Amino acid sequence: MSKKISLLATDGYEDLELHYPRLRLLEAGHKTEVIGLSKKK
Repeated sequence: MSKKISLLATDGYEDLELHYPRLRLLEAGHKTEVIGLSKKK
């Protein structure tokens, strides 16, 4: 069963800390959404 999972990115995160888990979740068939503290994309 696919789930929608939100990932929170705050100041000072490392790229691999966010993107590696995101890729693993996508490979497992889940939908991901990255959420940050600012409104910038």
